[in-house]
This record gives sequence, structure tokens and C-alpha cells, in this order.
Amino acid sequence: MMRVNSKRRADSKKRGITQVIGTIILLSITLVVGFGLFGYVNSAVANAERSYAIITDQNIKELQESFVIVTANFSSSSLSLWFYNSGNLSTSIQSLVIWNDTSSLFLVYNSTKVIQGASSYDASIYENPILPLSLSPGVVTSITLTLPSDTFNTGRVYYVRALGTYGNTYTYFQVR
Repeated sequence: MMRVNSKRRADSKKRGITQVIGTIILLSITLVVGFGLFGYVNSAVANAERSYAIITDQNIKELQESFVIVTANFSSSSLSLWFYNSGNLSTSIQSLVIWNDTSSLFLVYNSTKVIQGASSYDASIYENPILPLSLSPGVVTSITLTLPSDTFNTGRVYYVRALGTYGNTYTYFQVR
């Protein structure tokens, strides 16, 4: 009888050890999955926070960017523009669009080219200085644009739209 009781005790001990090992394995799996999920969620939240900070910074800069075209001087084939940065942030003019009241003239000036209809020209020939035009706060800055193939006619209304670094635009018009 003694042998039977000792065999039962050994089986009972094996079952206890097996249950402890099973519990340890189950806890280990739970911890690994939990830490993995925590890491994933933490990085996703950090990315969302960075994106929100970038968008907020962009919006603040857009609100701080403020410039005007003070005046313009037309000749038959060129246009000089004077910009004033009334904001508290350094910015630059990225592109200029010029058109007249009849839409017979439509030009786009940017850092690499001047576009007139289907034609495209090298910007370094027709812009002085070349865009982007840097604007410091409280300073008047000028640029002279030359027409590639057209002329500014007297008696017409000419419009100039300037695009700033942070997306703000300013439209100026004048009769030549």
C-alpha cells in the first residue's frame, strides 16, 4: 500500500509543477503581447502628436505671415514691384501671377521659369532678383519683372497676385 500512496504523491507533484509551468508560460505570453501592444500604441500616439505639432506650427506661421505690395511701376515691357513685410516673421514670395482685365495677358513667374500661355522661359532672364524673393519684417524689398513677349498697354487694369511661403496671397491691381 505504501507504494501506491507514494506513486499518487509523485503524480500529484508532477501535476502541480505542470500547472505552475503552464501558468508561467501563460503569464509570459500575456506580458510579451501586452508590452508589444503598449509599444505599438505609444509610437502611434507619438506620431500623431508630431503631426499635430507640425500642422499647428504651419498654421501659426501662416497667421504671422503678412505682406503687401506697396506700389508698382509699369513700363511698356517691365514691371517693378515693392513689397513690405508687415508681419513679424521672415518670409518670401514664391511666385507671382500677372494678368490684365481682358485676360489677354496671363503670366506666371516662379523660381525656375516664366510661363506665358503654352510657352515657358528661363526665369533668370526675366526676374531681377530671381524668386523666391526674401522679405524681412519691416523692410521694403523690390523685384523687377520683364515681359517675355508682350507689352503693358496703357488704359488697362493689371493684376498681380503674390504667393508667400506659408500659403498667403496678396492681390494688387493698378491701371497703367
